[in-house]
Amino acid sequence: MSNVTQKGVEDEGIDYKQELSFRKHAKKLVKSSKKYSSSLTTAQEILALFASEVVEFSAQPSLDPMVAPYVRSFGVSLRNASKQLGSLAQHLVESFENPMEDFLLYDYAELDHLKSRLEMSGQKVSSKQLASVRDDSNQGREEEYQRDIRLYQEKLLELHGKKASKCVAALGAYVEWHGTFCKEGALLFDNAEKQFNKIKEYTSLSEEAVSYMEGHLLRKDKKGWHKRWFVLKNGQLQCYP
Repeated sequence: MSNVTQKGVEDEGIDYKQELSFRKHAKKLVKSSKKYSSSLTTAQEILALFASEVVEFSAQPSLDPMVAPYVRSFGVSLRNASKQLGSLAQHLVESFENPMEDFLLYDYAELDHLKSRLEMSGQKVSSKQLASVRDDSNQGREEEYQRDIRLYQEKLLELHGKKASKCVAALGAYVEWHGTFCKEGALLFDNAEKQFNKIKEYTSLSEEAVSYMEGHLLRKDKKGWHKRWFVLKNGQLQCYP
């Protein structure tokens, strides 16, 4: 912006640099948000793949039929969690990124146009023609310049009021949904943990069941087969007469 134009705006009490700096930082924020939503989408795809593999694994015939239902339930919980991640990424785009991009693009487009007009009228006011005798033409240029300053000032004030409401609304909508995601996600993983604990409990009981066994078995020696009493304890097999 030219010195004449800048002075005219500053005389009206407008901190135009601060307003334009906001747009620069807001663009960086939206850019970071896009990286975040992209990483959420990637995590959702990976988790969905893992969940499908768990569900498919639960259907294997060789899997203990007492364990299979819990494994499947665990996989379904993971699948639901992946859907929640996808919804979180979608809401980040819809509730924050898109509204902010529209605001930065369209609301500031008029400001850029008014800035260009103000620079042109400011150049006319500062031209050598104004150094000559004041006539109707010069008077018109000054009036146009003052009008452009006023329009630019009004637009800056409008954006100054909008930026807070727009940003707070966009961030607030996403934070609210993020809170819902955390609550629902906690319930999903709580259920998944319960299913996994049931698997651990069953396998633990199974291990205890086979860690100690006793009964008669046939043992062969030089004289042939003989019935003996055997005890299996802690992985060791002991034979008694």
